Amino acid sequence: MKLRDLPKVALDVVYPRHCLFCASILAREENRSLCEACWDRLPFIKSPFCPRCGVPFKSEYALQWSPDHLCRDCRQLKQRFDTARSVGRYESPLRELILAFKLRGRLTAGGDCSFLMEQHAGRLMERRRLDLVLNVPLHRWRLLRREFDQSALLARAAADALGIPVATHLLTRVVNTQSQTDVKDRRKNVRKAFSAENTEELKGKSVLLVDDVLTSSATVDECARTLKKGGAAEVHVLTLARAVW
Repeated sequence: MKLRDLPKVALDVVYPRHCLFCASILAREENRSLCEACWDRLPFIKSPFCPRCGVPFKSEYALQWSPDHLCRDCRQLKQRFDTARSVGRYESPLRELILAFKLRGRLTAGGDCSFLMEQHAGRLMERRRLDLVLNVPLHRWRLLRREFDQSALLARAAADALGIPVATHLLTRVVNTQSQTDVKDRRKNVRKAFSAENTEELKGKSVLLVDDVLTSSATVDECARTLKKGGAAEVHVLTLARAVW
C-alpha cells in the first residue's frame, strides 16, 4: 500500500461504503454502488422480446415460428416510435440503482447507470442507422428542483458509445406533467407536453431517444410524435430499464 492511499483507507474504515441493495460492505477497490454479487443479479432483458417495443415475452418459444410476432400493446396501440429497447427490467437491484441516482443524486450510482448504458447501447442498437441522440427532457421547474437531468446524462453515455452527436436541445418539455398510474390518463397527460426546437436539424434524421425508465410508453410515444412532426424520419427509443407488468 502506498502512502498516498492511507487517507482513503482510513476513511473506508471509519465510514465504510455499503451496497445499495444488500447493504454489505463494499471492498475498497470496488468503485460501484453494488457489490459483485448484486451486480451479477442485474435483471438484463434477453431474447425473446417484442421486435417493436422490446418487452420480454414469457415464453422462450414466442418468436420461434413467428419472428415478427408483436406484443399485445404493439398490435392494439398506434405507436409513433419505430423501435424501443431497454437494458434490463425495472426490478431489483437495477431499480435501486436508478432511484439512488435519480432521486437521491448518488454520483456513484449515476456512474454505474452511465456505464451500463455505454456497455449495452451498441448491442441494443445494432444495424440501425442513427444520426442524433436526444433525451426525454425534464420540465425546467423540475430540473431546477433536481439540479440535474438523469436522462440527459444517459443520452451522453449512449452517444459516446455509438459515436454519434448528442443534441439534447432539440426537444423541450413545455408542460410540467404530473405522474399518472392509469395508461389512458398517462397518454392524455403527456399530450402536447413537448416541443421540437430547431426543426431544420431534425429533418430526415434517424433519432435515438434516451430515458431512464420505460413504463407505459406514453411519454416516449408523445416525444416520437413531436419529433416526427418536427421532421424526424425515424425515432428509436433506448432506456436503462423498463417496467414489465
